[in-house]
Amino acid sequence: MLLINIGLITISVIAIGLVLIQDRSSATGGAFGVGEGTFYQRRRGIERFVFIATVVVIAAFAGFAIGNLLTTDKTTSTGLPEVELTTDNQGVTVTPVTEPVSPAGEKTGN
Repeated sequence: MLLINIGLITISVIAIGLVLIQDRSSATGGAFGVGEGTFYQRRRGIERFVFIATVVVIAAFAGFAIGNLLTTDKTTSTGLPEVELTTDNQGVTVTPVTEPVSPAGEKTGN
């Protein structure tokens, strides 16, 4: 789980960098104020490499995100018990719904 989160952060930083250095009119990128043409030309050399790397990194990000969804524990991980709140004219009453569970999953009942 932790490795997937670290992977998502790393891949997203790499993807942001790759997107920023892309530009149709120069190899260094328009994010740095370079380039003035608007005509279409075939990607060659470093432009082609950056484009393909961007597609691969974005696909890896999507894979990591789906993997994160599939492996995430669907239960609450706070360790706090679920409670039911009821109100009446005397105030709020808190009633435990289940036994308290520690973050490790062990019951901590009385």
